[in-house]
Amino acid sequence: MLTERRVDPHKEINQMNLICYLCGEEIINETPTGDHVISRQFITREQPKVKGFDYGGKLPTHRDCNTRFGPEKMGSKALQILGAYKNQIYTSSQDPTIAIQPFRKEELSSFSKEDFEFFGLIDTTNYNYKDWAQNLEFFKDKKKIIPLEKPLNIAISVLVKNAGALLVKRFKVSPQSYWNVLCIPHQTPNSLDLDSIFGNTQPFEIGVKVWIKKFDNNADYIACYKNQKVALIIIFSLSQDEKYSKYCIATFQNAEKLLFKSQRLMDLVNYNWLKNRST
Repeated sequence: MLTERRVDPHKEINQMNLICYLCGEEIINETPTGDHVISRQFITREQPKVKGFDYGGKLPTHRDCNTRFGPEKMGSKALQILGAYKNQIYTSSQDPTIAIQPFRKEELSSFSKEDFEFFGLIDTTNYNYKDWAQNLEFFKDKKKIIPLEKPLNIAISVLVKNAGALLVKRFKVSPQSYWNVLCIPHQTPNSLDLDSIFGNTQPFEIGVKVWIKKFDNNADYIACYKNQKVALIIIFSLSQDEKYSKYCIATFQNAEKLLFKSQRLMDLVNYNWLKNRST
């Protein structure tokens, strides 16, 4: 029987540097590995040593825990897919059971062959239109997928992991907290000014920002990531009263509202957000 471990998220832990922030367990009989608080694949430039650029630093982890987050290297590519996604589904003129989700070439111009294969996308730039749109043989060996499922799962898991790491590093939240998380992803215009809502913050990469604020109860937090096309609101209900989550669920009625509840951030690995919608 699984019992839920509940701890005060701000309770001081002895020898904090020997607690793996991913699984919440002590690091014993091995040298801790240092996991970047903000994944390196989101930061391609040198970070200025000025106030506001405090996204760096590392937290201790078990080597195995750190290694299991391998797909996070695809986080930035996953965000590109989320930003490029449009609700335009077409069906094959030859077979109406074949649904096609198009993406424009320039929106995924940095994708390699391996990137397309990883996300289950098909690069048709070297095919004539009739060779794939009107040829059923083209789809014969192609696997049907939900285009948003894998990129959304990876992008949100990586960003929630990073936000959790920032709470541990910057706000001294216990890595042994019970992680009760609500995520609201949506596309947003680049002109949207979130500094006026959350306060000014510097980008940790060109065009990419993250804000984290405490709620009035000093136990729950709101984090928000934004690049030029996508915003992700994350509510951490560490107090477990969920009143702020319920408020956001009521406020964003037409947006996806996805839930994660676990004793370990490690359980974000391979987590299926779309199967855990708020009801």
